[in-house]
Amino acid sequence: MLRVLLLSVCFLAAPLFANTFNLVQEDVWGDRHYGDIYAEGDYAYIASDGVVVLDISVPSSPTHVTKISLPTFDEIIRVKKQGEHLFVMSIKEMFIVDVSDLTAASVVASFEYLQDHFFLDFEVVGTRLYTVGMNTPHITEYDISDITSPQMIGTKGFGAVSTMGLALASIDGALVVNIDDILYVVSTAEATKFKVLYTGQKIQVKKRLTSNIR
Repeated sequence: MLRVLLLSVCFLAAPLFANTFNLVQEDVWGDRHYGDIYAEGDYAYIASDGVVVLDISVPSSPTHVTKISLPTFDEIIRVKKQGEHLFVMSIKEMFIVDVSDLTAASVVASFEYLQDHFFLDFEVVGTRLYTVGMNTPHITEYDISDITSPQMIGTKGFGAVSTMGLALASIDGALVVNIDDILYVVSTAEATKFKVLYTGQKIQVKKRLTSNIR
């Protein structure tokens, strides 16, 4: 009976493991669909289950440099870089990675979205990090002057949101935010922090008309 049981376990377990070749490929190239891409200088940073880094100094012949693994099971949705730090966002977590040495990249800080919804986008502006997510408060501001210890210092909500169409960009002294298909320009100046400077009209999606005439 023991022998039969062992054979059964081995038979059931075998399909759960990829072969050595596939494991190597996943470790090198990732095992998720590629998503966001950030390029700077000679390198491209590609979101997957971690971040795949390519040397693009010869554009016609990119070469693999490394894959930065992160302690999350969630897919990476946004990647941006400032100085020697890579900012990496999954739907539930934000990671700040020291990439001064790409062969030894290391996470220096991370934090989670504490509410029951998702991160969707972010912007890094000097010593400030702004994130946008599904439920109010939609925008959260973090002080990252100490890169190893981000501190939440402000929030901004926009009421009920019915879609996941949220995005964030920065201009001088302000954020440009898409919230539920409405465009806002929001001040980031200390004296007028999060004051709405402009509100656009909601984008109206025209429904396709169909005819029952035969």
